[in-house]
Amino acid sequence: MLYGKLVGEGKVAEVFEYGEGRVLKLYRAGQLESDARRELAILDAVEAAGIAAPRAFDLVQVEGRWGVVMGKVEGRPFAEPMLADPEGARPYFAAMVRLHLGIHAASGQALGPLKVRLARKIAATDLGDPAKDRLRDRLTRLPGGDRVLHGDFHPYNILGSLEDAVVVDWLDATQGPPAADVCRSWLLLQSVSRDIADAYLAAYLAASPLDRTTVFAWLPVLAAARLTENVPDEIPALMAMVEAG
Repeated sequence: MLYGKLVGEGKVAEVFEYGEGRVLKLYRAGQLESDARRELAILDAVEAAGIAAPRAFDLVQVEGRWGVVMGKVEGRPFAEPMLADPEGARPYFAAMVRLHLGIHAASGQALGPLKVRLARKIAATDLGDPAKDRLRDRLTRLPGGDRVLHGDFHPYNILGSLEDAVVVDWLDATQGPPAADVCRSWLLLQSVSRDIADAYLAAYLAASPLDRTTVFAWLPVLAAARLTENVPDEIPALMAMVEAG
């Protein structure tokens, strides 16, 4: 089956229509087969956990590029109305918190450990050995966990209505402590709007037993890991977060 029109795209993949009720997430040239296989396995694990996410159907190869066929998610990203009317974003924060708490309530034992993933990313940075050693020591002392972590939870990856939204883009999912996932969301959001990042954090903390200190304990190692994600505009801010830790 040939895929249809482009319906979305990101740094590592494009999403195309693919028959009735399905889409093809086609990884860009140069992305590995293992990336597609990993996302397929993650979506299977997430579905088994009862989380609102696209259903995965198959792994395909198109003109040398690997892709995952998955269920089509209707609706626009939460980011569009939130950025268009920041003062009216409160209901979207509430819906995001409900979704995030639901993700964190699920067992992530079928997923890889967050701390292993972060250690690999820290090793891949251009930071000097003293900084890497300090970050690795900090990471070792941070708590582990076995909850599902999305790893890329932000309003562009939440599609649909306030009452029936679906979370997409699960390639970065791992198992670990919810505080790390909340900190990752704050880190991603603050690069777009510090006000939105702080508002989301406040909404999550109000609905959970976590506190700011527990969440931000993860910031230096997450900022270091983010350095490996081809975000040149964020490097000065990320380095400041790394050095502050």
